Amino acid sequence: MKYEWRKQEKNLYGVKQTPIIVEVPKQKFILVKGKGNPNEVD
Repeated sequence: MKYEWRKQEKNLYGVKQTPIIVEVPKQKFILVKGKGNPNEVD
């Protein structure tokens, strides 16, 4: 099942007419570490 972040998090990512302060909830993420250009051969 695909997570539709634009629909689920409209209050965080939607375009506003005037600037506002938004509280961002705690979220999980993945970090991938590496070196070099991924487009070049080693």
